[in-house]
Amino acid sequence: MRTVTLIAACAVAVAGGTTAQAQASPMLRVVDTTPFVVVGSGFQAAEGVSVTAMTTLGPQIVRVRATTSGTFRARFLISARPCVRPFAIRARGAAGSVATVTMRVPPCIPPRID
Repeated sequence: MRTVTLIAACAVAVAGGTTAQAQASPMLRVVDTTPFVVVGSGFQAAEGVSVTAMTTLGPQIVRVRATTSGTFRARFLISARPCVRPFAIRARGAAGSVATVTMRVPPCIPPRID
C-alpha cells in the first residue's frame, strides 16, 4: 500500500511540474486602429519587448515591458490612411519570445495629381 501511495504522489508531482512549466505561446492581437494599438500575451514576466509595425513608409518601433503575467499593450502613432496602415506587426522579447500578426490592407491608390 505504501508503494502505491508513493508512486501516486510522484505521478502527481511530475504532472504538476509539467503543468507549471507549460506557458501559453506568445500572441498578438490588434485591439484598435485609431490610434493603432496591439496587445500581447504569453510573454515572459517583465520581459522587455520590441514591437515593430511594418508599414509602407517603413518600420515603426515601440518598446514596452511585459507585466508579471506576461501581457503588454503597445500604442503606435500611425495614420489610419490606407497607404500608411501597418500590414504586419512583430513583437520580439528579450528572453526570446516572438509573436507576429498580419493584416489585410486594402490596396493603396494614391490621390490624383492634377
